[in-house]
Amino acid sequence: MFHALYGKRIADTQTGLRGIPYAFLPMCLRMPGERFEYEIMMLIEAVREKRAIIEEPIETIYIDSNRATHFQAVRDSARIYRVLFRTFFQYTMSGIASFLIDIGLFALLTKSLFRFLPVSAATFGGTLLARVISSLFNYTVNQSIFSGKRVRKKTLLRYYSLCVTQMLCSWLLVTGVFYQLHWDTTLIKCLVDLLLFLISFQIQRLWVFGEDEV
Repeated sequence: MFHALYGKRIADTQTGLRGIPYAFLPMCLRMPGERFEYEIMMLIEAVREKRAIIEEPIETIYIDSNRATHFQAVRDSARIYRVLFRTFFQYTMSGIASFLIDIGLFALLTKSLFRFLPVSAATFGGTLLARVISSLFNYTVNQSIFSGKRVRKKTLLRYYSLCVTQMLCSWLLVTGVFYQLHWDTTLIKCLVDLLLFLISFQIQRLWVFGEDEV
Protein backbone atom coordinates (compact mmCIF):
# COMPACT_ATOMS: atom_id res chain seq x y z
CA MET A 1 0.00 0.00 0.00
CA PHE A 2 2.86 2.38 0.76
CA HIS A 3 4.36 1.65 -2.66
CA ALA A 4 1.00 2.23 -4.39
CA LEU A 5 0.42 5.58 -2.70
CA TYR A 6 3.95 6.98 -2.51
CA GLY A 7 5.88 5.12 -5.20
CA LYS A 8 8.56 3.71 -2.88
CA ARG A 9 8.87 0.01 -2.11
CA ILE A 10 10.01 -0.51 1.50
CA ALA A 11 10.42 -4.00 2.93
CA ASP A 12 9.66 -3.05 6.55
CA THR A 13 7.91 0.24 7.23
CA GLN A 14 7.81 -0.39 10.98
CA THR A 15 11.42 -1.22 11.77
CA GLY A 16 12.63 0.66 14.82
CA LEU A 17 16.29 0.53 13.79
CA ARG A 18 16.94 3.63 11.69
CA GLY A 19 19.88 5.82 10.92
CA ILE A 20 18.65 9.39 10.48
CA PRO A 21 20.80 11.94 8.62
CA TYR A 22 21.50 15.09 10.61
CA ALA A 23 19.96 17.25 7.85
CA PHE A 24 16.65 15.38 8.26
CA LEU A 25 16.41 15.92 12.04
CA PRO A 26 14.71 19.36 11.93
CA MET A 27 11.92 17.86 9.82
CA CYS A 28 11.60 14.94 12.24
CA LEU A 29 11.24 17.32 15.18
CA ARG A 30 8.41 19.19 13.43
CA MET A 31 6.45 16.09 12.43
CA PRO A 32 3.29 15.34 14.44
CA GLY A 33 2.37 11.92 15.77
CA GLU A 34 3.53 9.33 18.27
CA ARG A 35 4.53 5.68 18.34
CA PHE A 36 4.03 3.60 15.21
CA GLU A 37 2.17 6.25 13.21
CA TYR A 38 5.18 8.55 13.70
CA GLU A 39 7.40 5.94 12.06
CA ILE A 40 5.22 5.84 8.94
CA MET A 41 5.02 9.65 8.88
CA MET A 42 8.82 9.80 8.89
CA LEU A 43 8.96 7.62 5.77
CA ILE A 44 6.24 9.63 4.03
CA GLU A 45 8.11 12.89 4.64
CA ALA A 46 11.38 11.34 3.46
CA VAL A 47 9.74 10.21 0.22
CA ARG A 48 7.95 13.54 -0.10
CA GLU A 49 11.30 15.35 0.03
CA LYS A 50 12.84 12.83 -2.39
CA ARG A 51 15.42 11.71 0.16
CA ALA A 52 17.27 8.47 -0.54
CA ILE A 53 16.13 5.57 1.67
CA ILE A 54 18.70 2.79 1.97
CA GLU A 55 17.66 -0.55 3.48
CA GLU A 56 20.07 -3.01 5.05
CA PRO A 57 18.92 -6.55 5.90
CA ILE A 58 19.07 -7.40 9.60
CA GLU A 59 18.11 -10.45 11.64
CA THR A 60 14.83 -10.24 13.52
CA ILE A 61 14.88 -11.98 16.88
CA TYR A 62 11.65 -12.38 18.85
CA ILE A 63 12.09 -13.13 22.55
CA ASP A 64 9.37 -15.19 24.21
CA SER A 65 7.17 -15.05 21.07
CA ASN A 66 7.43 -11.25 21.09
CA ARG A 67 5.20 -10.91 24.14
CA ALA A 68 6.92 -7.69 25.16
CA THR A 69 5.76 -5.84 22.04
CA HIS A 70 3.81 -2.62 22.51
CA PHE A 71 2.08 -3.00 19.15
CA GLN A 72 -1.69 -3.32 19.45
CA ALA A 73 -2.89 -4.82 16.19
CA VAL A 74 -6.23 -3.07 15.70
CA ARG A 75 -5.60 0.33 17.28
CA ASP A 76 -2.07 0.87 15.99
CA SER A 77 -2.87 -0.50 12.53
CA ALA A 78 -5.78 1.94 12.27
CA ARG A 79 -3.49 4.82 13.23
CA ILE A 80 -0.87 3.75 10.69
CA TYR A 81 -3.39 3.50 7.84
CA ARG A 82 -4.92 6.83 8.81
CA VAL A 83 -1.52 8.47 8.32
CA LEU A 84 -0.83 6.39 5.21
CA PHE A 85 -4.04 7.49 3.46
CA ARG A 86 -3.93 11.10 4.67
CA THR A 87 -2.34 12.49 1.51
CA PHE A 88 -4.71 10.61 -0.79
CA PHE A 89 -7.69 11.67 1.33
CA GLN A 90 -6.59 15.31 1.16
CA TYR A 91 -6.12 14.96 -2.60
CA THR A 92 -9.63 13.49 -2.90
CA MET A 93 -11.15 16.30 -0.82
CA SER A 94 -9.29 18.83 -2.97
CA GLY A 95 -10.75 17.22 -6.09
CA ILE A 96 -14.28 17.24 -4.67
CA ALA A 97 -14.00 20.87 -3.58
CA SER A 98 -12.61 21.85 -7.00
CA PHE A 99 -15.50 20.05 -8.69
CA LEU A 100 -18.06 21.88 -6.56
CA ILE A 101 -16.41 25.23 -7.32
CA ASP A 102 -16.28 24.36 -11.01
CA ILE A 103 -19.91 23.26 -11.32
CA GLY A 104 -21.15 26.09 -9.09
CA LEU A 105 -19.37 28.78 -11.10
CA PHE A 106 -20.52 27.19 -14.35
CA ALA A 107 -24.16 27.33 -13.23
CA LEU A 108 -23.79 30.90 -11.93
CA LEU A 109 -22.09 32.20 -15.08
CA THR A 110 -24.39 30.53 -17.58
CA LYS A 111 -27.51 31.71 -15.74
CA SER A 112 -26.36 35.27 -15.08
CA LEU A 113 -23.39 36.80 -16.87
CA PHE A 114 -23.72 34.75 -20.07
CA ARG A 115 -27.49 34.20 -20.06
CA PHE A 116 -28.06 36.46 -23.07
CA LEU A 117 -25.57 34.57 -25.24
CA PRO A 118 -26.39 31.57 -27.44
CA VAL A 119 -26.30 28.27 -25.57
CA SER A 120 -23.10 27.09 -27.23
CA ALA A 121 -21.25 30.34 -26.47
CA ALA A 122 -22.60 30.51 -22.92
CA THR A 123 -21.57 26.90 -22.27
CA PHE A 124 -18.08 27.44 -23.65
CA GLY A 125 -17.55 30.69 -21.72
CA GLY A 126 -18.91 29.26 -18.49
CA THR A 127 -16.85 26.10 -18.79
CA LEU A 128 -13.64 27.96 -19.56
CA LEU A 129 -13.90 30.60 -16.83
CA ALA A 130 -15.12 28.16 -14.20
CA ARG A 131 -12.29 25.72 -15.01
CA VAL A 132 -9.64 28.46 -14.81
CA ILE A 133 -10.79 29.49 -11.32
CA SER A 134 -11.36 25.96 -9.99
CA SER A 135 -8.00 24.77 -11.36
CA LEU A 136 -6.17 27.63 -9.61
CA PHE A 137 -7.81 26.55 -6.35
CA ASN A 138 -6.94 22.91 -7.01
CA TYR A 139 -3.32 23.75 -7.86
CA THR A 140 -2.85 25.82 -4.70
CA VAL A 141 -4.27 23.10 -2.44
CA ASN A 142 -2.40 20.25 -4.17
CA GLN A 143 0.83 22.24 -4.01
CA SER A 144 0.61 22.24 -0.20
CA ILE A 145 -0.47 18.56 -0.11
CA PHE A 146 2.37 17.18 -2.21
CA SER A 147 5.25 19.53 -1.46
CA GLY A 148 4.21 22.04 1.19
CA LYS A 149 6.49 24.63 -0.39
CA ARG A 150 5.96 27.96 -2.10
CA VAL A 151 4.51 28.13 -5.58
CA ARG A 152 7.10 27.66 -8.32
CA LYS A 153 6.69 28.50 -11.99
CA LYS A 154 7.92 25.04 -12.97
CA THR A 155 5.18 23.26 -11.03
CA LEU A 156 2.51 25.66 -12.33
CA LEU A 157 3.52 24.94 -15.93
CA ARG A 158 3.58 21.21 -15.27
CA TYR A 159 0.21 21.32 -13.54
CA TYR A 160 -1.54 23.07 -16.41
CA SER A 161 0.17 20.81 -18.94
CA LEU A 162 -1.32 17.88 -17.04
CA CYS A 163 -4.67 19.66 -16.73
CA VAL A 164 -4.97 20.25 -20.47
CA THR A 165 -3.80 16.71 -21.27
CA GLN A 166 -6.27 15.27 -18.79
CA MET A 167 -9.18 17.20 -20.35
CA LEU A 168 -8.21 16.05 -23.85
CA CYS A 169 -7.87 12.43 -22.70
CA SER A 170 -11.27 12.63 -21.00
CA TRP A 171 -12.92 13.95 -24.17
CA LEU A 172 -11.25 11.39 -26.44
CA LEU A 173 -11.96 8.43 -24.16
CA VAL A 174 -15.58 9.38 -23.52
CA THR A 175 -16.18 9.85 -27.25
CA GLY A 176 -14.37 6.63 -28.16
CA VAL A 177 -16.18 4.48 -25.58
CA PHE A 178 -19.54 5.96 -26.57
CA TYR A 179 -19.09 5.05 -30.25
CA GLN A 180 -17.91 1.56 -29.30
CA LEU A 181 -20.41 0.65 -26.56
CA HIS A 182 -23.14 3.31 -26.86
CA TRP A 183 -23.36 3.77 -23.10
CA ASP A 184 -24.72 6.90 -21.50
CA THR A 185 -22.08 9.62 -21.85
CA THR A 186 -22.51 10.78 -18.23
CA LEU A 187 -21.79 7.26 -16.96
CA ILE A 188 -18.81 6.95 -19.28
CA LYS A 189 -17.42 10.30 -18.15
CA CYS A 190 -17.74 9.33 -14.47
CA LEU A 191 -15.76 6.12 -15.05
CA VAL A 192 -13.17 7.78 -17.29
CA ASP A 193 -12.64 10.75 -14.98
CA LEU A 194 -12.30 8.45 -11.96
CA LEU A 195 -9.51 6.54 -13.74
CA LEU A 196 -7.82 9.78 -14.79
CA PHE A 197 -8.21 11.10 -11.24
CA LEU A 198 -6.21 8.15 -9.85
CA ILE A 199 -3.57 8.44 -12.57
CA SER A 200 -3.33 12.20 -11.98
CA PHE A 201 -2.59 11.57 -8.29
CA GLN A 202 0.58 9.67 -9.17
CA ILE A 203 1.63 12.13 -11.90
CA GLN A 204 1.23 15.12 -9.59
CA ARG A 205 3.13 13.38 -6.80
CA LEU A 206 5.99 12.17 -8.99
CA TRP A 207 6.28 14.85 -11.68
CA VAL A 208 4.26 18.01 -11.13
CA PHE A 209 5.36 18.62 -7.53
CA GLY A 210 8.32 16.23 -7.51
CA GLU A 211 11.86 17.33 -6.79
CA ASP A 212 15.33 15.93 -7.36
CA GLU A 213 16.46 13.31 -4.86
CA VAL A 214 18.76 14.49 -2.06
